[in-house]
Amino acid sequence: MLWVLRVQTDRTDTKIKDLVLTNGLLRRFGLEVQLYTDGESLVDTGSKSLRPQLERLLPSLCNLKRVFVTHHHEDHVGNARFLQEKLGVEVFAPSVALPILSSPQGQELQIYRKVFWGAPEPFEAKQLPDSFTLGGMAFKVIETKGHSFDHHAFFSPSSGILISGDLVLSPFACHAMQEEDLVMEILSLKKVASLGVRKVFCAHKGIQDALPIFAKLAFYNLVASRLRAGQTSFSSVFEEACALGLRQIMVDIVTWGHYSVVNFVRKMQSIAKNEALFQSLFGDQSQRFQIC
Repeated sequence: MLWVLRVQTDRTDTKIKDLVLTNGLLRRFGLEVQLYTDGESLVDTGSKSLRPQLERLLPSLCNLKRVFVTHHHEDHVGNARFLQEKLGVEVFAPSVALPILSSPQGQELQIYRKVFWGAPEPFEAKQLPDSFTLGGMAFKVIETKGHSFDHHAFFSPSSGILISGDLVLSPFACHAMQEEDLVMEILSLKKVASLGVRKVFCAHKGIQDALPIFAKLAFYNLVASRLRAGQTSFSSVFEEACALGLRQIMVDIVTWGHYSVVNFVRKMQSIAKNEALFQSLFGDQSQRFQIC
């Protein structure tokens, strides 16, 4: 039986609390989920598999009124209906995702996603507003496609806080989902890199400074540049992934290639082979995003 390993709060120097949820299975793969709340509003809801952990926090969420969802993936909306039924909250989500979220058929999930995260129940949501208040700060809703077709991030100009969902994650990760759009992801990273971000509130890596945004852009630039020059191949990227540990290779195996090094390299190769595309993504910033 899998029990909670860690529920952590109050890791920020703002009125926003960072709720860290995980369980035994997820921790084996270095996975956890971060939810951000000021007591009245909540960003994302975690996965259905983490509902027992979230349920323990309900007494501290008794004043919760609304939930803002970054995108439709099951580890972000898995408890939306649960919170609606328990606390009567309003849920706001990207407009293009609303039909998926309300459908009884829901999302078509791979087996590993059902095992790790669980399939969310359908729920009714309203369209994300242009802005909202969290922790006494105004957050702008920004479209950041790439990781998913409906991905949004939330940015507070006054504090420099970016609630990034799954946009940033690990800057040197060399895996990608089959449906992931790395071109759009790079454009989204460049968009938030220009905002003056000071803190990144990530959905799986916690609270960081802005460096991972630039590090991820630099890494993508580096891989694409090496592929163009013939200095990098699939085997060399795979070897680098192996050097990061067995867990990296297990990801390819457990996901049956849905989230894999192969997908990442193929998508980067398509960028590297298209000179105009490469220049539009990296040409004007090759120095700024250079890795020393």
